[in-house]
Amino acid sequence: MLPIKNRVNKFLSLSLLFTLFLLSRSAYAFEFEPIFSINNFSLFAHNPLTDERYFINFNRLRADVTLSNDWLKFHIIGDNENYRSDEKISYMSTPGENLPVDIHRDLDSGSQWVNRFYLYRAYAEAEVLNSTISLGLQRVPFGVGRLWTPTDTFNPIDTVSLEPGEREGILGAVWTMYFGDYTRIIAVTAADADWQTGKNSLHIKSFIFKMDMGATYVHSTDFQMAGYEIESNFFKTGAEIRSEGGYFFDIENEDNFFKGILGIDRSFGEKFLAALEYLYNGAGESDKKNYPLYPKDPLLFGNLARHYMGGTLTYMINPLVPISVAALVNINDASFFITPSASYSFNDNGTFSLGALIFNGQDDSEYGNLEPTYFIRIDWVF
Repeated sequence: MLPIKNRVNKFLSLSLLFTLFLLSRSAYAFEFEPIFSINNFSLFAHNPLTDERYFINFNRLRADVTLSNDWLKFHIIGDNENYRSDEKISYMSTPGENLPVDIHRDLDSGSQWVNRFYLYRAYAEAEVLNSTISLGLQRVPFGVGRLWTPTDTFNPIDTVSLEPGEREGILGAVWTMYFGDYTRIIAVTAADADWQTGKNSLHIKSFIFKMDMGATYVHSTDFQMAGYEIESNFFKTGAEIRSEGGYFFDIENEDNFFKGILGIDRSFGEKFLAALEYLYNGAGESDKKNYPLYPKDPLLFGNLARHYMGGTLTYMINPLVPISVAALVNINDASFFITPSASYSFNDNGTFSLGALIFNGQDDSEYGNLEPTYFIRIDWVF
């Protein structure tokens, strides 16, 4: 086996050769599309156990740059992040800890503030015949769930997040093959923290029997998964139903289990949109006394119990002012959290939002000891 340094050099060399090959094939001028955005969060949190209150201000300047022509695209997203708090910063999330490269770099820091660079995405994508090939730091779009995506073992949704749409990426290659207008096959290989082949996956999706149906297989050193996904209109009710699930073969713990969701959503006119989703988690516990003290098993994806129910409701006061509320209940220990929010688009580029994460439950439940958080958010795109 090659030493890590040699494997890194080999990967970088292959990436450079791949880039030069793509550039040499290009006979058209590139189009440069930069998009810049500023996101500001002002967070107010309260620890109910210690009755401590603290304030955190988070600023993100994001540069989203695309360089493309008719068949080739380079896409880079980089963030400059600033955290400031009235207390000592003892913990800060660092996405990408399982990647073989460090995508964060602290530029400056103190006891109550941090300024860092975060490489969110960086990949090259080429269209070849009826397929696309992408290489680099990217996201794999698996799953159809709104609140949970059990078959997405690459970039699962973090339901207890202020930004569930922000997903960790993988460092790897994705090959998507298209067969007509309704069928595609996606092959994925991703590197782990030691520059080994961490996960390989094959996904096929097509429109069959008036339904979008898919099948997924994932293989890694820790587990294997065989999964499915289905989306369809619910007869002529105007509702859409969806389901996805996977049977996991947990190699490390020598255990097998099923994890899946069943959901339905429907719009009522142009102002109301409602969604409901149930999660069965075969890896979870029915009794909270058996919850792991440090739930770091990647197959749990942050879900400790066996049964969950969640839903979202959005109401458009007018096209510029939507309000919404999301709720998630751990059925086994009766803990839950609610996320109300409202936003106002004050022009084509700017949005002002208010919201909260409110948790409830006994101290030994999954959500009972989490801190309620209230936030003000301003987004500006230019």
